[in-house]
Amino acid sequence: MGFAGEHSPAPVTLSATPARPLPMELVLLESILQVFVTMNGVATSPFVLLVLALIGGYLGSRAVEIIPFTRRIIERREAQAAERE
Repeated sequence: MGFAGEHSPAPVTLSATPARPLPMELVLLESILQVFVTMNGVATSPFVLLVLALIGGYLGSRAVEIIPFTRRIIERREAQAAERE
């Protein structure tokens, strides 16, 4: 819908153009691209970005505690700090 006299172009999708079925790769590609377009619209909101940053920070701190390599680094630093005291 738009103003009087305004023509909106018909949406172009891969699934509507060919007369024969599309290969599965193109169907998946179309779905993935549609998700990116939708997420781009959502992610441009500063409030959504703030929420995503908070969730990412929390998950990142949890991942550091769970991954064995980073856990050893943290334990070494804590041991060095305990030796200095």
